[in-house]
Amino acid sequence: MGALILSYFTSHPDVEKTGKVKSIYDHLRGSFFKPWMLFLANTLVIFDKFNIYFQTSKAATIHKLHTESERLLKTVLSFFVKSSVIRLNSSNLIDIEYSNPSNQVSDEELFIGDETTAFLLDLADNEGIPSTNFYGHVRSFYVVHLNSSFQCCEQSDYDSSFLDTAKSCTHAMNRSYKDH
Repeated sequence: MGALILSYFTSHPDVEKTGKVKSIYDHLRGSFFKPWMLFLANTLVIFDKFNIYFQTSKAATIHKLHTESERLLKTVLSFFVKSSVIRLNSSNLIDIEYSNPSNQVSDEELFIGDETTAFLLDLADNEGIPSTNFYGHVRSFYVVHLNSSFQCCEQSDYDSSFLDTAKSCTHAMNRSYKDH
């Protein structure tokens, strides 16, 4: 797909002029376009599964919202937060200070996907380009996503009561399944 997009911008008449088209073209030709696309291909699958689950289910799924949200949160946290920090806060994951660099794993432990890792290693070996900037952008991606996805948990009484209701439904459904 990257080659197709690059081809479009290469043939665009404004590619030689300064402006948006040239800026996009320059970014597409940059050394971090391909690893960023590889990273997104590995990471967005997790979010897509969560969205698809709730969008395609024909049955009511409100009772599963809390459990699945918690599972998504734990998965994303495991991509960039130290496991010791997650364990210490396992009863209330939303309270983890994931944007605090001291709670985050090293660049080598950061989840970016095997293909992305291999590509970055090859890039560093062949072109001598360090990937420190890339890892910083990945950390920002995770932090921004969690901030936007779970800010509802901190917003208002309505949101809090909604999540409490979802949690209660989960527990009630689990009890009813155990009783039968």
